[in-house]
Amino acid sequence: MKTKPAMWSVGGIPDVLFVTVLSLETPEALGRTSQPLALLTREPLLQLPSFELHFGGGRHSPAQCTPIIQPIEVSATILDMINTFTLCLFDHVFSKQYESNPSKMPYFLVPVSTGVVVNGNADPLAVISWDVLQSVQDHQLKWADNPWDNKFWQTESDDFFADKYIIDPFDGSRKLWSKGVTRDYKALDPVPPNTAPRVGARKDNSNILEYSCSLWAKARSRRVFDPTQRVIEAEYISLRRNLLDEFDEPVDASPKKCFVVLEPLQLSPVSKNI
Repeated sequence: MKTKPAMWSVGGIPDVLFVTVLSLETPEALGRTSQPLALLTREPLLQLPSFELHFGGGRHSPAQCTPIIQPIEVSATILDMINTFTLCLFDHVFSKQYESNPSKMPYFLVPVSTGVVVNGNADPLAVISWDVLQSVQDHQLKWADNPWDNKFWQTESDDFFADKYIIDPFDGSRKLWSKGVTRDYKALDPVPPNTAPRVGARKDNSNILEYSCSLWAKARSRRVFDPTQRVIEAEYISLRRNLLDEFDEPVDASPKKCFVVLEPLQLSPVSKNI
């Protein structure tokens, strides 16, 4: 009895990769804008039947798998970009970090351009959203040395912070959508009423800055944060990772809105649509 198909155990640096586009038949069921992803494999996938994905609240959609006949030739530059995006996706969405070694990756994930017609005869190079791949790679390289450098945030306009995906590098269960900058609060102001509750040993709700930080008390005491940085209005993301299960969890009536500062957190290059 096999635990997984043999093709997932094939390693080495690939010369070509085959593209299978994963898309929702009724994307509006997700409740927000989205764009498809593509699975890149060393061998072509067979045509798989559609399967149902469940998003909670009675919302669901069939997922379609569309293999493209023509593979893409993979250069070292292309492989580096798709590997960086795949690792970033696993890290920022699922809080899973893996060694950066393309020869050991069984498959890769890439974003699909919006508005393209996808079928078996499509041009795979036109299907892939290369601008998103480049943006993610640039971001990862920029922040590899000093992710705490706050100068970047200070030079951006308020508009930049709208509709961003925010992760907590010290609490993998904490994911946020940013609404934008608010001038109603400052970093050292008390946490506003009806804010999403923080639970656990690492919580400190004495002010917005401390509410934003998930470091343990000893590590927290060694950090020096900028008290003048802007406050971001955001919303907690309800995590539903088993999309194959149609069972709906009880509705969580606790508040989702919150106010945070970004220095203890991290803006992800993964777009809200993905």
